[in-house]
Amino acid sequence: MGIPIVDADGMGRAFPELQMTTFHVFGISITPMAISDEKGNTIFVDSINNEYGEWFARGVTRLMGGYSWISCYAMTGKELKKAAIKNTLSKAMEIGEILLSDLPPESKLEEICKFTKELCKKGKLIKSKE
Repeated sequence: MGIPIVDADGMGRAFPELQMTTFHVFGISITPMAISDEKGNTIFVDSINNEYGEWFARGVTRLMGGYSWISCYAMTGKELKKAAIKNTLSKAMEIGEILLSDLPPESKLEEICKFTKELCKKGKLIKSKE
């Protein structure tokens, strides 16, 4: 599409709450925030702190049927350089390419382990609650 995008985010992985980011740690406000759904509903939020922003976003998302698109943590380029985790989008795309490849499942796991510099480890389950 030719649209430039910043290859960074505030977490580097999925997270359970919007304020659980490096942006929050660096003092960047979660609001103003825009929340929209597929029906065209949109709400704008201005909260007193990031925890309340999460609370409002969670409630509105629930009312929108359980999913929404959220835009938050507006910041300057200087703030982004200081607070963001770099290269997260390109890393996610590379992992996705491995998962979508024609490699057998074991080889995909090996490739992901190589890519993540051996963050994946082999182990043996020795006890289960079942």
